[in-house]
Amino acid sequence: MNLIAFPANPGRMVSALLAAFLAVLLAVFAMDSGAAASGNARFDHLQTGFALSGAHREVRCESCHVRGVFKGTPTHCAGCHTRGSPRAATIMPDNHIPTRQSCNACHNTSSFIGARFDHKGVAPGTCATCHNETTAKGKPSTHIPTTAACDSCHKTTAWTPAKFSHAKVAPGSCSSCHNGTSAKGKPSGHIPTTSPCDSCHKTSAWTPATFSHSGVAPGTCSTCHKKTSALSNTSCHISTTSPC
Repeated sequence: MNLIAFPANPGRMVSALLAAFLAVLLAVFAMDSGAAASGNARFDHLQTGFALSGAHREVRCESCHVRGVFKGTPTHCAGCHTRGSPRAATIMPDNHIPTRQSCNACHNTSSFIGARFDHKGVAPGTCATCHNETTAKGKPSTHIPTTAACDSCHKTTAWTPAKFSHAKVAPGSCSSCHNGTSAKGKPSGHIPTTSPCDSCHKTSAWTPATFSHSGVAPGTCSTCHKKTSALSNTSCHISTTSPC
């Protein structure tokens, strides 16, 4: 016959069993608490249609889901990153480059710094709104005098080489650029004249040039016709001091 052996001290055994049971309960509670505290980490936010990336991963839920309201939370940048938004988000500063493009056209979610810029959304002829030496690099002091828009000569891929069109140059104002400093000017051996360049020259080429004697003062022919500037009287010409 087999006899059941009872412990010498039943009270100590009961205490040990109770202690083990309490330890198990505490472990389960700790696991549940940890899961609740890190619920946002275990939750796949992609299921909402908005993937958390970059700095969005470190933002507290209530920063976007104000007062615990999940439905209707914006999924585009301007919904949060705008002045007057109830959500704690960085907004566009007052000195930002004027643009109507969305934030993610230039910025990423990791950092606003180091943004890439695309001129595709810039309206033609509006370069100077940014390229004014304050917001962005502007026209240098040695630039050819012009009121034309930057993009009429320059490309967004590079400032040089630039193409130039004389289409918007006012007639008779050639020397404002063609002065030997800003652009090639009248050479020292040029026929003496006060007429503007475009009265004889074309913008397509300096030569051949046309010349009209209509503006020449009577009796001043020899100022040009003196063997150096233009054809003059030859050695076989009748001797005379009369003007040409």
